[in-house]
This record gives sequence, structure tokens and C-alpha cells, in this order.
Amino acid sequence: MFDEKQTLSDERKSEYVAAQEAAKILGVKPAKLYYYAEREVIRREPGRGHKKFRYNVADLLALKSKLRARRRQDTPELRWMTPRDLPGVLKLDLEVFDHALVGDYSTYAPWLTKNPYIAMAAFSGERCLAYISMLPLPEPTILDVLSGTRDELSIRDEEILTYEEPGEYTLLANSVVINPERPELLYALLGRVMEHWTDQYPERQVARIFAQAASESGDILIQKLFMAPLYRTVENTMLPIHNAYVLDLRRAGATRVIRSFQEAIKRKGAGLQVAPSVVSGLPSFTAPGVEVASSRVAPRQKTEPASPPNLPEGSKPVFVYAREVGIARRRLVDYMERYHLEHIAIPNPKREGESERYLTPEQQEHVRAWLVENGKLTSSDL
Repeated sequence: MFDEKQTLSDERKSEYVAAQEAAKILGVKPAKLYYYAEREVIRREPGRGHKKFRYNVADLLALKSKLRARRRQDTPELRWMTPRDLPGVLKLDLEVFDHALVGDYSTYAPWLTKNPYIAMAAFSGERCLAYISMLPLPEPTILDVLSGTRDELSIRDEEILTYEEPGEYTLLANSVVINPERPELLYALLGRVMEHWTDQYPERQVARIFAQAASESGDILIQKLFMAPLYRTVENTMLPIHNAYVLDLRRAGATRVIRSFQEAIKRKGAGLQVAPSVVSGLPSFTAPGVEVASSRVAPRQKTEPASPPNLPEGSKPVFVYAREVGIARRRLVDYMERYHLEHIAIPNPKREGESERYLTPEQQEHVRAWLVENGKLTSSDL
């Protein structure tokens, strides 16, 4: 094992190691390693076998040191976005998306002026690292946007609702952008937004959140939040709106962060104090505040299913591997079958005609490389 504190000889600096060891040196998952290699941050050379690479040790150690220093110095500030923040925000948009998905200052500034509680963002100085934008709009307006009747960028500032009036609100989650090197900021931002909504309860309540996936990574995020497909009635037939989803916060949440939020507003409704850590249910950048004992039932500890004894050590069920790389299991299975990606299928004794699918460590590496090279995993997924 290499140690960046050691002084490397010229010979060792020129060494290349396989992907599994390179990922261990860097302290990241292999998919993130491939992301850095694609950006030419790490030199690589062809290895043995199909689509295998070896990675330069000196580059790995230099990048690891750089990332550690950046995290020590770069404690982000989480706050509501203002019009003066837009240059940094639009720069982040361009880094993560293509130009077709990026708006402009003249579109967003009036929205933020009308309602300063639209977008929660993480900043390092003037640099925007991540943000979540949710527009409070009348539900018919949201449905027009999701159904394609009108474009999101056509929304006028006078259509944006403020939170001055009590009652229920519906939100359009129009943008979630996270720097691919700071994926942990997603839940920090969600936690802070939910703290705000908890403060507003019960005078003001968020009833439903609508969203539309503009990319495969957006689709994956929606699936992780267990948002339900949105339907419309056409000639007495229920038809799904393409890539449109809804999360009804009045129903029991299927994810930890949503359940924690719902528990928090119940506590507040009962006249109990709510600490920020109880709102988000996750580590956040907020001060711990008053320590409150949570009445939530402790979740059962999940254990990963064991691989059959005849498989190599490190083999994983496909659904476990899919969860690790952040892709829907059904989507991954479809890719594996359609493009003949090598895997192991073992008949399921409990379900006739069905098989349990597994990936050996080598197959995991091949599948991950294929996903990255074919654009099935974007930088924000890694």
C-alpha cells in the first residue's frame, strides 16, 4: 500500500496500479476514479484484459492530497440564494450541464427578488458548490410546465407565490445541481430547506413537490426520493406525463429524510421542540441547538445478502451493486441484457423461471467502465 507521506523515488512515481488498488489509494469508489481519469486528472495506461486500465501512482497521491486540503479549507456556507449570487450559480450550471439546460440572469433574478426563499445553496466565497431550487406556484401552472404546454423559463415573477399567506403550497423542483466532487451537500441542503418548512408549520405547509427529470441523473435522484409518476386523464384514460413525478408530503414518506421531516412537523404540531438534527435526520451544517429525544422507531439494521459460496470473494447481487453506483436496478439489468454485459445468473429456488443475478469483482469493474464510457453514469452520479 502506498502512503502519500512517503518520499517516492522516481521509479515508484512512474508506477501504475490496477483500478482496485488505485481506488483504495485515492479513497474513492472506482466510478469516481474513472471520472477523474476521464478529466485527465490522473494518467492511465492500458492494462491486461478488455477495457482495463492502470493508473499513475504519483498522480493518485497528488490528487488525494489536493482533495484533503480542499475539504479542510472549504467549509461551505449554506444560505438562501440572492440575485447577486447568480453569476456563481450559472457557472456551476455550465460545469454540470450543457448550455441547453442553463437559463440566464434575466430569468432567475426576478424570481429570487419576488420570493427570497426559493433556492438554498452552498457557497465557498463567491463560488457556488450546490443548490436546490423549488418554485412555489399554483398547481395548474406546474402541470402546464410538466405536460409541455409551456416552458419553465416562461414563468413570470408575478406567478411566483410568496410565503406571506397561510395555507398549503405546491412546489416545482425546477433545479437540483451538485458539484460532482461534493455529493454530500445534497442532503445538507435538503435538511436546511426542511428546517425552514418546519419553522413555517402549521401556518404554512408544503403539500406536494413536483419534478421533471431533465437527464438520467435527475431520473435517478427522483427514484431515490421515491417520487411517484404523475398521470393525466386523456379521453377517460390515465396516461403518464413523460418524466414527470410528484411527492405528496401528506402521505407517509418512503425515505429517511422525508420521514424525518414528517416526524419533525408532528412534534411541532404537538407543541414539542424540534432540533435541526431531528428535522433532517442526517448530518448537517447547522448548530445542534436544543437536544431533543426523537420518538422515531429505530430502523432495523440492514444486512447485505451473502453471495453463494461458489462465487469469488467480493461478488455482489446486482441490486446491491446498482444501489452503490446510484442507478436503478431495473435499468442496470436492462443494460446488462441488451448489451450482453457479463454477469452470473443463478436460478432462484423460490421463484420458478427467475434468476438471481450477481457480479464478480472483475465483472463489477467491467460494468462500471461500460456505464461511464457510454454516458450512463454522469459526473454528478459518481
